[in-house]
Amino acid sequence: MAANLSKSAPKLYEEVLAYLLAQPEQCIFVDDEVARVKAATHVGIRGIVYKNFEQFKKELENFMVK
Repeated sequence: MAANLSKSAPKLYEEVLAYLLAQPEQCIFVDDEVARVKAATHVGIRGIVYKNFEQFKKELENFMVK
């Protein structure tokens, strides 16, 4: 399965979604590497590039349904 895929490969995120029986719009991926976040967003997962806690908190709040 996903064990032999790069974290920068969109296929990895597709396989994880299938394993979790989740839709991309149900997920948020957080990483400090831009390439990994881009790979996740390529398959429709919302992504946050982590820089610091305050930035992360603000971006996460932007994803929350009010």
